Amino acid sequence: MTLLALTYTGGSVCYTSTEESPAVHRAIEVEGSVDRAAEVRRFVNNFCKKNVPAKRRVQDPWQVELAVHETVTNVVLHAIEKNGNPVIRIEGLTFGDRIEFLIVYDGRAFDPETVPEPRLDGSQTAHFGIHLVELCMDEVEYRTQCPGEKCIRLVKNLFDKPV
Repeated sequence: MTLLALTYTGGSVCYTSTEESPAVHRAIEVEGSVDRAAEVRRFVNNFCKKNVPAKRRVQDPWQVELAVHETVTNVVLHAIEKNGNPVIRIEGLTFGDRIEFLIVYDGRAFDPETVPEPRLDGSQTAHFGIHLVELCMDEVEYRTQCPGEKCIRLVKNLFDKPV
């Protein structure tokens, strides 16, 4: 596992619209393979446990883990070109009121508007991933910042810990 401690320099591929600096910024790079799913889940789980301000908490951290896992899996299966760069960078960022995960890759862009709403009547057995990600996260954003590089931004708001 490659674990990098990164310093924010104001020019990341996929920050919030206000370009505020995160309190914590950690990242891993993984080969674009579904075999790396456990490593990605471990990174997200550890990030949520160790990098949230002491007086705050992530409500339902399993939802964050599920959303990042599903997003990375979709990138591996649908976005990475056969002859392209298979590396996916997953960045975890902590801000005062939220955490964000950025999934950055070189591959095909994704337009969520092209995906039909899933049928929840029992007739559909697959292709619920995007729907699950949107239900689990408070905000989901798809960006293309420079040629080839795409970013999916997943945001989960933080809550005050009960006293």
